[in-house]
Amino acid sequence: MAWLLPFALQPLTCGFSLLIPGVTFSPDRGGYLDRLAAALPPDRIEEVREKMDAIPPIYWAMIIVQSLVAGITVNALATFGEELGWRQ
Repeated sequence: MAWLLPFALQPLTCGFSLLIPGVTFSPDRGGYLDRLAAALPPDRIEEVREKMDAIPPIYWAMIIVQSLVAGITVNALATFGEELGWRQ
């Protein structure tokens, strides 16, 4: 259950966040690029936008799968070591 719980909580978190005045949903990453505009010149902003648009959707799916696999394998080893240390 804990393996998939974050995927269930994420839509709820976004929904409750939208109830806060001044919070908006921006699926096109406009707010992120606006914040970058304060620190980068316009030509770099356009370069960042192009690179972000070039990322294929499969990349995001791979990140999710990788985090799920790492959570139950590599991180489980570290967790086991911590539990063993506390019990000794």
